[in-house]
Amino acid sequence: MESATRLNFTRETFNGQTYNVALIKRYILYPRYSGNIVIESCEADCQVRQAVSGGNNFWAQFYGYYETVQRKIKSPEINISVKNLPPASDDFSGAIGTFNIKMTQSADTVNINDAVTFKLILSGTGNFNMIEIPDIVWPKEFEVYEPVSYDNTNVSTAGVNGSKSWEFTVIPRYPGIFKLGKINFQYFDSNSKQYKTISTNDINLAVRKDENDTKFGETDYVYSQKSIEYIGDEEIRFIKNKDLNLTQNYMPIITDGFFIFYFIFPLIVFILLVIFLRKKIKENADIAMMKIKHAGKVSRKRLKKAKKFMVQNNKAEFYKEIISALWGYAGDRLGIAVADLTKDKILIVMEAIKTDKALSIKLIDIIDKCEYAHFSPNSKETELSYIYKEAVDIIEELEKNLKV
Repeated sequence: MESATRLNFTRETFNGQTYNVALIKRYILYPRYSGNIVIESCEADCQVRQAVSGGNNFWAQFYGYYETVQRKIKSPEINISVKNLPPASDDFSGAIGTFNIKMTQSADTVNINDAVTFKLILSGTGNFNMIEIPDIVWPKEFEVYEPVSYDNTNVSTAGVNGSKSWEFTVIPRYPGIFKLGKINFQYFDSNSKQYKTISTNDINLAVRKDENDTKFGETDYVYSQKSIEYIGDEEIRFIKNKDLNLTQNYMPIITDGFFIFYFIFPLIVFILLVIFLRKKIKENADIAMMKIKHAGKVSRKRLKKAKKFMVQNNKAEFYKEIISALWGYAGDRLGIAVADLTKDKILIVMEAIKTDKALSIKLIDIIDKCEYAHFSPNSKETELSYIYKEAVDIIEELEKNLKV
């Protein structure tokens, strides 16, 4: 298929009229079956510039007037009659055109286990897109890898031309002279309208045991691509044919004393892991419950510490311990996380557990007084003894009213 990247117009006459003509697309078609084939019409929307009457405009009447009109154009159907090919042999590849074939190889003489590259090249003009890799039969003495295909073709008015090639990597495993014969390729010649068979050159490969092997030419292996003959099992050249001094020392693993342990050990580890995780979950739940139960005890220890600072008249440390005791008690006793511990949260939780509203307000009031004491330490309500007594009283009242 060829598509024009830029429209180049030429003038052509058709049915007595001259037109500007440009190539839009050109296709190369290869029919796959015989008979009458109809190529359907194609449609295209285009713009046509056509002359119209100029009306009353003087300059339009004198020079002419043009306008662009939208048109839908449609090509006619094309009927093609495809003939049958003459009867062909089983060797026919389905290729139609004119072709040449050749085989190249990277080396003529190699050592055992050296890689050799064979390249089959098919060149010419024809239906390359329908050509598959030709059948090549390799002896079993060769280890052959999957071929790599290369396509180097281009499209022109003459058809598809260029080349198609397949590259084989082969590793010979036995020494000798290997005569592999020729690769045949049959195609239908589109010029002479006859079948033709083309062949590669003879494929020969000499394989040595090593660099010092001078007797590798004494054995010839002659093959045909139609009936490959293999080396029989009795002719296989073993790597070592002397006594290998092998001894039977095999013991099934099931008889090993550790065999059962290999299965039981992962199970034991799994059970211990489950027990450990369940214990951790339970401990985490117990920690939350322990905080609730021991909230009063922890707060009393803090109040006791605050009392020592009160005797020492250490106001800064005193307020610090009192505030810690009140906030800590509220958080632990009500089960509120430190990140969520606020005065509003305390009121909401205490209301949810139906605590006396007066106690809730009193707790918040004591906290406010302690915080206020930092800024007004000379007022009567912020005297250390007064603050201490208020904190002790509210915690004792909450302990009596709150139940675990």
